[in-house]
Amino acid sequence: MMGLTRRQADVLATIKQLSRDGVSPSVREVGAALGIASISSIHHSMIKLVERGYLKHLPRRSRSFVIVEATGDAEGLLAQLAARRGVPRDRLVQQAVSEFLERELRS
Repeated sequence: MMGLTRRQADVLATIKQLSRDGVSPSVREVGAALGIASISSIHHSMIKLVERGYLKHLPRRSRSFVIVEATGDAEGLLAQLAARRGVPRDRLVQQAVSEFLERELRS
């Protein structure tokens, strides 16, 4: 997977493997499956996967990291592009809005 560290790729693969019926594994479950005791390290990798568009974080919920499925909707396409370029989705949105505004102001 482009733009991912080995740890991030391992975490993503483990989440895909452990997810059942739309329920994602907990951070502790992912760490246990990978043999990593540091929950902080796993959480950090998951946050980076959110920034790169592979995961979505649902605040104030347990098991709140869910895989972003590649779909035809704007959110899915944005996630795919962010993953392909290896940059956070927020940065892509900011860049697209800036380019759009520049074009509109020139017209």
